[in-house]
Amino acid sequence: MQTDTSWGRIWDALPEGFPLPAEFQAAETRGGPASATMDVPGSVAATVAFLQSELEIAGFRTESLSGPLEDGSQVLESLGEGGCRVRSSVAPLGSATILTVLYGAACPFP
Repeated sequence: MQTDTSWGRIWDALPEGFPLPAEFQAAETRGGPASATMDVPGSVAATVAFLQSELEIAGFRTESLSGPLEDGSQVLESLGEGGCRVRSSVAPLGSATILTVLYGAACPFP
């Protein structure tokens, strides 16, 4: 299934094999629709570096990397083939690091 967001249309889940940090846990936030929201171990910077590297290995190129923003968050915009777009937002929340992924509807979903 897919959902329309202010960023664009997204898948309501991530495909199997999408690169995610080890030991993540699903998280509930009130941040709006997302393909996935999770609590991840490690800092914002380490999580963004991991995602950027792993997405590039998976064939995505980095379109932009914003941050750290005023709240300490960073946003990674990645582009894949055929107009596939992925936005990975990583933010500190208390003692946790929250990763929110928007996986664009133009991306393949097996």
